[in-house]
Amino acid sequence: MDITPARQKAILFSDGWIESGGRIIIPQDSSITSAQDLKGKRIGAQVSSTYAQLAVDHGATLKNYIDVTAAVQDLANGNIDGVINDSIGNAFLIKDMHLPLRQTPDYVSRIQKGFAFTKNKPHLAAAVNKALAEMVADGTYAKLVTPIVGFDPYPKEPVRSLLQP
Repeated sequence: MDITPARQKAILFSDGWIESGGRIIIPQDSSITSAQDLKGKRIGAQVSSTYAQLAVDHGATLKNYIDVTAAVQDLANGNIDGVINDSIGNAFLIKDMHLPLRQTPDYVSRIQKGFAFTKNKPHLAAAVNKALAEMVADGTYAKLVTPIVGFDPYPKEPVRSLLQP
C-alpha cells in the first residue's frame, strides 16, 4: 500500500520496501524524455487514477482506459504517444508482453509502498522490518525482485515505520 502521511495516521506500515511511482511508457524511438515533454501529446492512463491527473497537469491530451494493459496495447499500436503508470507495473508489462517499449528515465511522481497493519500490531510490523532488513543486507531482496521488474526497487531512503510501544 502507498505510504502517505495521512495513511500513517490510521495505519501502521512496515518500513518502505519498494519505491515506485509514475513513469511514462514510450516507444523505443520516442522523443519524450520527461514529464516536461508531455504538453500536447496523447497520453493514456487508467481512468480516475492519479496518473491520469498527472498527464493533464503536464498539458497532455488524456485518453482514459479501464485498465493499463489496454492503454499499453494502444501505445504499441501507435494510437497514443505514451502511458503513465506505476514504474514497476510498467517494467513487468513491457517484459511480460514482449513489447518494443521503454520507460522514461525520470519519474512523474514517486511513492514508497509498505505492508499495512492495524495500529495494535507493532510487534508484527517490527518482525517484518527485521526480515526485510536481513533480506536487503544479504542480497536476497535484489536477487528475488530484480529479475521480475528489471531493476532493484528498494528505496535509497526508506520511509520508516511509526512503531509505538
